[in-house]
Amino acid sequence: MKKIFLISGLALMVYLCVFLIGAKPSQDLQKGIQEKDIKKVKSAVGELILQNDEKAFSILSGILNSVDSTASSDIYWEILSGIARLTNKEVIPKTTQLILNNKEKSLGKDL
Repeated sequence: MKKIFLISGLALMVYLCVFLIGAKPSQDLQKGIQEKDIKKVKSAVGELILQNDEKAFSILSGILNSVDSTASSDIYWEILSGIARLTNKEVIPKTTQLILNNKEKSLGKDL
């Protein structure tokens, strides 16, 4: 009986950690972009790369519209690098589609 409670408690703790970590990189990324703080952006993108799932892709690709896409924008390039480094099998087709949908734009060419 103790084992069941211990396993249940451990599973709950893991679930809560994953849930809380999933929200933090998104908020940190937005804050880093608003403050133009490349260190915060790099940290948040790094966490999303480790997350390596469809949610991470959605966060990174969704935020691209609010980022300066000029060649000198380190934040833009960091986010593109994050997208390119996602290797999850569900994410790769989404990345491909993002490139194809934007093939005439700088986003598609840069990615």
